[in-house]
Amino acid sequence: MYSALISIFLWSTIAIVSHYVKHIPAFVVLGWCFCFGSLFALFNLRTMFDRKIVMLYSVLGFFGYHFFLFQAFRYAPILEANLINYLWPMLLIILTPLFFRQNKLSWANWLGGLFCLIGCYLLISSNLNPSEHYPQRWLGIILAGLAALTWPVYSLLSKKIPASNPNSYTGICLITGLLCFMTAWIQGESFVINQASDWLILCYLGLGPFGLAFKFWQKSLHTGDPKLVGTLSYLTPMLSNAWLIIFGNQALSLQTIFAMLLIISGSLTGVLVKTK
Repeated sequence: MYSALISIFLWSTIAIVSHYVKHIPAFVVLGWCFCFGSLFALFNLRTMFDRKIVMLYSVLGFFGYHFFLFQAFRYAPILEANLINYLWPMLLIILTPLFFRQNKLSWANWLGGLFCLIGCYLLISSNLNPSEHYPQRWLGIILAGLAALTWPVYSLLSKKIPASNPNSYTGICLITGLLCFMTAWIQGESFVINQASDWLILCYLGLGPFGLAFKFWQKSLHTGDPKLVGTLSYLTPMLSNAWLIIFGNQALSLQTIFAMLLIISGSLTGVLVKTK
């Protein structure tokens, strides 16, 4: 449980920290972040790569999730795409019995998931602007849905077919980073980064949310209950908004407070009530 909470905390800082490098193209940022995340392999290069099947589905999971999500941001309102993206914790809980038949869903899973889902909707939908015109909005919605499906499928596969080397995530990060750079090049994005502060932010994102977070995420899935991990994952958007309110000068509305209480209640329901 603690490993999952560390990953959730690190991922929750992405929005507020990424705000300071928004002038850099998205896939260039992702490329550098994933490559920095692979630097932990310098301690032991022999554990950088794992079996081909593990590397294949892991790279597809890492790259596929971020590719679908950032492409969704190009065609749909960011907050709307993000709302759909945050269906992945619910999908992680619901899909668990399909991968592990002995792992049944209980009423606590359904109730906690419902609270968290409503909370996420209230948290993000308060800033939606229906009047904005996006001619390819439905394409963005579909891409965000594919992102929401990709991450739980990857996560459950990584529990079903665990990596033999615990540090193999570094090799996955390196390959994913190179694929992100290739995508940036195909899209004609600029690679020029001049400011030292930008490099510091990219280093933090790479070593933290795109490095250690993946290591702890793998550990939490291998040693914990995916349903519990999925329920705790609903804390990510709540914490992300909390940092934006504290450090980003965003207003704290009653709707936001109510949404956060729902997410906390839903997460506690999944954690405190014993599941089958």
